[in-house]
Amino acid sequence: MVANYSDGKRRFDSCSKEVDALDAARRLARQLSKRDVITASMTREQTIECASSRQVLEPHTVVP
Repeated sequence: MVANYSDGKRRFDSCSKEVDALDAARRLARQLSKRDVITASMTREQTIECASSRQVLEPHTVVP
């Protein structure tokens, strides 16, 4: 099992083989790392604008 928080909620992805679980964990780590790099390069104003946009769009299921 791989703990996955990528969608904002905790879930566990199940894999039948250890090698598949390790691959899934590596893919998830790369995704999170890329997101952290983008987030780290955002200004405070951009971060606030992004969060505000997500709040507005979330009730309309536009936000993934």
